[in-house]
Amino acid sequence: MLRRTEYWNVSTGTVRSGATGHGETVTDVEDYLIPLDRARTSGLHGWGVAAGLRVTATVGSAGVTVLPGTAVDAAGNVVVLAPGGLAVVDPTVDPDQLQNVPTVPVEVTGVGVATAPGDFLLTLTWREVLGDNTVANAPALLHAPWLRLVAAAGFADVGKQIVLAGVTVDADGKVTALTTGLRHPAGLPAGKLELRIPRARREGTALSADQGAAAELAADADGNVVLSLSGDVPRKALTVEAATGRVDIFGELSLGGLSAVSPDGGRLVLNKNKAFARGISTPGSLAVAGLNVGGANGGAELGAGNLGVAGWLRVGGNTTLSNAMLAVIDNTPENTWNTAAFFKPACGPNWSHVHWGTTGDWYIRSASAGGKVVMQDSGGRVGVGTSAPATTLDVVGTIGLNNRLAISSGDSYLRLNQNGQFTSGVHTPSVFSSVSLNVGGAFGWGNPGTGNLAVTGRVGIGVEDLRTARLTVRNDGAVHAIWAIADGDRAGIWAVGRPAGLFWGNVDVRGTLTKANNQFRIDHPLDPAGKVLCHSTVESDEMKNVYDGVAELGADGSATVEVPEWFEALNERFRYQLTPIGRAAPGLHIAAELVENRFAIAGGEPGDKVSWQVTGVRHDVYARAHPLVVESEKDEADRGRYLFPELHGEPVSRAMGYVEPE
Repeated sequence: MLRRTEYWNVSTGTVRSGATGHGETVTDVEDYLIPLDRARTSGLHGWGVAAGLRVTATVGSAGVTVLPGTAVDAAGNVVVLAPGGLAVVDPTVDPDQLQNVPTVPVEVTGVGVATAPGDFLLTLTWREVLGDNTVANAPALLHAPWLRLVAAAGFADVGKQIVLAGVTVDADGKVTALTTGLRHPAGLPAGKLELRIPRARREGTALSADQGAAAELAADADGNVVLSLSGDVPRKALTVEAATGRVDIFGELSLGGLSAVSPDGGRLVLNKNKAFARGISTPGSLAVAGLNVGGANGGAELGAGNLGVAGWLRVGGNTTLSNAMLAVIDNTPENTWNTAAFFKPACGPNWSHVHWGTTGDWYIRSASAGGKVVMQDSGGRVGVGTSAPATTLDVVGTIGLNNRLAISSGDSYLRLNQNGQFTSGVHTPSVFSSVSLNVGGAFGWGNPGTGNLAVTGRVGIGVEDLRTARLTVRNDGAVHAIWAIADGDRAGIWAVGRPAGLFWGNVDVRGTLTKANNQFRIDHPLDPAGKVLCHSTVESDEMKNVYDGVAELGADGSATVEVPEWFEALNERFRYQLTPIGRAAPGLHIAAELVENRFAIAGGEPGDKVSWQVTGVRHDVYARAHPLVVESEKDEADRGRYLFPELHGEPVSRAMGYVEPE
């Protein structure tokens, strides 16, 4: 509630008599003037820094300095850090304390604030303290703004404390960084802002000097921002639309003081007065007049609807236009100047032209009439070296590429090096179909058939040395050398021979490996230069693993054998075999089966050695997903066929998966 003392006696129409008391002063100041001023300030201004209050610091030094200035808080308090005044810089003071509050003087050079390690915001808060002196025997309240560093984390920026800067301090209390933090200037909310200028006027002999409105910046009912010019003829100059952000300019746009764009009767005019020696100009409507780019005389030298670039490029030399989006027109065929001409004097006296002929043909002509490429309108044919192409592409003469490829006509098919002129290359004799390609040297080889590629020599990919193989492939380390993918039940790679495959290195099979025989073959240990030694593997109708070892029995004639941790995860259904070494052991037996990666042997003599063997059947996830099928019926396509037909007295053509060679 705002209230003030009634000094005027409305009953008598006179001023009340007697001395003013403290109660009246409290009413007038505390209950009226101060609250009213705060309400006015907070209503007309947004809280923040109004002027000054610059913060300075030195990297590597302790403390910051705040220069004099003014701020406004959210409650409407005006906070002034003025030279000759006081300030509170102790961050530990009770916010509600009035008496015995330590203060420091405000100098012209500012007020120093001590720093401590951490990330802080330097804030300014409105505050009054009780002074040591009195006024008319009454204590005096002194305006002493509170400067302090508060933790940046969790700070509520609501206008009670005005942020002046962000301060980062190291462990030694020295400043390492100074930022604006949450500092922002005080605002001025208004429906419109009038800009005024000083004016000096004369009307006859009467002179005057005052100020008047020059422009007004306001927001209209739709939220658009409008800049209007005042003066003798008020008018709208610029609008920013709230819905789209589009900027509308009502008037001429000048660049560098020169007229660039201006409205003229609902039309857009570029450089209307031809003020530019170089640039874009349209002396009339852009829709019906010419457009000149780079011409010194503007667009006046061009006909209607033309485009000129420095006077050398003309599109639409005639005023009659077609319905096309782009039309290049001339009425005279075989014209030296039509329809496009290219000329470089240093290269000779002749021009190169793009033009049309009397029959509607398009010519790309270089220098003399004999050098031309003709694009035939009738039938869509293209001729090189001829103005009357007989086929879709008609080249008069032979095409040669660096004396390595020659293409000629005259036969029913395309012939590459047909007459054996090259000792090596690509040759297609008459046995080839029109859709096949044979690479075989100067005289070719066979007929690979439709859509096939046959090579009688050697092919290298990624190598220059073809060595002794028909196909040599070498990768660059980034990709596989050969990647074979087969669909259905066909093989990704089919190899026939003795041997069918030779690998120098490790072979990784991500699947099932089937074979008729499995063995190793190494240089003979006793005669590595003269013999080889072969062994076969142990086969089983289960996916079985075999493990063995030798254990020495302890004092009680027993032993515990430990196996790796993965043993039981890989295997199940264990089988055991024990053999005493050196002497018989009738009582030798498995005392405890394999549990927790160990099993026990007992029944022997102390110190005896026992050879043990354990087998297990795989039960890992891959083995369970791909169990061994011991017996199975052959597929319908393989019935009557054999893996090894010759062993059953059958021809090789009865082999499973056999493909008849072409």
